[in-house]
Amino acid sequence: WLRRPLSERQIQYAAIDVFWLPAAWLKLKNELEEKGRLSWCEEDCSKLIHKEDIETDDSLNFYKRLRGIWRLNSSELNLVRALCAWREKQAQQDNVPRGRILSDGNIIELSKRAPVVKEQFDEIDGIRSTTRSQFAQGICKLIEKQLNTDPESWPGKLLDRTAPAFKTQLKSLKNLVEAEAEALDLPPELLGRKKELEKYIENPGSSEITSGWRATLLNEKLAHLKL
Repeated sequence: WLRRPLSERQIQYAAIDVFWLPAAWLKLKNELEEKGRLSWCEEDCSKLIHKEDIETDDSLNFYKRLRGIWRLNSSELNLVRALCAWREKQAQQDNVPRGRILSDGNIIELSKRAPVVKEQFDEIDGIRSTTRSQFAQGICKLIEKQLNTDPESWPGKLLDRTAPAFKTQLKSLKNLVEAEAEALDLPPELLGRKKELEKYIENPGSSEITSGWRATLLNEKLAHLKL
């Protein structure tokens, strides 16, 4: 699909997709209305439409996606959070994958070593040469700035998602969602994806299962679930 000009076969394929969309939507809309779930679909579609805006506003939470960050202390998490937000902005500006700027491993290593001058930065292995030449000074300044911020503003230590207690809570929550989804004849992932269930355990208000139509279905049952 990146080829230009598109081949005749590609154009025909795309045209057929569009041709059938109105009929497919009409059928799905009628089924949703019959089940009283049209508003659910509209709500989720609205989220998709505004997803980019939401993710941009939520850039300071990107760091929570990195694996193993529960091992880091508050000071290190503060640097990871800032570096992830900077990387996201830079990757979007340059229109390149995040890993082309800094890998997740690079960010964690930078948070542990906390270089504030280029000489310290250059001692860290595994960082792309283009990143070193273009961004080393800026990253060092960013780290120095974050080290001087009020510790009260630093993120708190995160839960260990590999711990038995967390896994037990996740299993209980997953069982609840699966039972409700089966009763409604819905895919469990539509009602509550694993990522959203994990977010609920860490911070209930941050999970999509506590808002909108999902909250209407789950809030009462969640209140009785002992986590």
